Amino acid sequence: MTSHRRLFFGYNKYAALNMLVAKWLRFFAASEPYWYVTLGGTELTDVANVSWIDNELTSKVLTYEQDPIKYQLANEIAIRFKSKGIDAAAIRDDIFNYRREGTSPPHIFYMDFLDVCSAKSYAREFKVWFENDVIRPGDLLLITSYLGRNPGWQRVLKQYDSEFRILRVDTLQGQKNIYEVMHPLFVLFRGLIEAGLNNELTLRCFGSVKYRDSSTMGIYGIICEEKMDDRVGLMSALTNASFFNSMIPDWQSF
Repeated sequence: MTSHRRLFFGYNKYAALNMLVAKWLRFFAASEPYWYVTLGGTELTDVANVSWIDNELTSKVLTYEQDPIKYQLANEIAIRFKSKGIDAAAIRDDIFNYRREGTSPPHIFYMDFLDVCSAKSYAREFKVWFENDVIRPGDLLLITSYLGRNPGWQRVLKQYDSEFRILRVDTLQGQKNIYEVMHPLFVLFRGLIEAGLNNELTLRCFGSVKYRDSSTMGIYGIICEEKMDDRVGLMSALTNASFFNSMIPDWQSF
């Protein structure tokens, strides 16, 4: 009766997710268990993928759903995963209400947004997370964002004027390129700065993958680190970043 409410995503989404997890494991992951906090949908396919790669990355799993039917479906999968040894639980709540437990292990956050990860929609939410010590050094954020039609490039890019000035990118094409490969990083930096923690923490977008699911999407890998010097955050955030377009395929580095 409720099967039509299940969220089924295509294989391209999880291929892109696995690519970013592999890159992060190669260069940035710590050798310790992680808690995994996700908007993974009713089927928790992301949890199955990441746990198969290394079950230490899913030592504890919390999946969030606000819709009551989708929550029930996700809870059924979480119970099945628990029987297979994955400590999973479904939470009927907004994921941004999540709060950290004391000295909990490092976290992986899979923010599987179905819309654009824009400053207007999410900068305040991430600000609250930074203020409440939810995002800490050593954490990984995997964020999806819609890359399909937009209401006009001038309107989309204008909200990031300050970021483009810091990066010294002043051409329309240059701004479009940077936006596509790292705009969720701009949103997170807004939250970090508004929380007053940009002198203590910094962020790095180590890679992003463009893919086609039911629409054109991007997934972005961002890590939180302690700030060790006075370099401008956004400038250093591009160090060793790479963008892969799985629809061509082609890639570029910065």
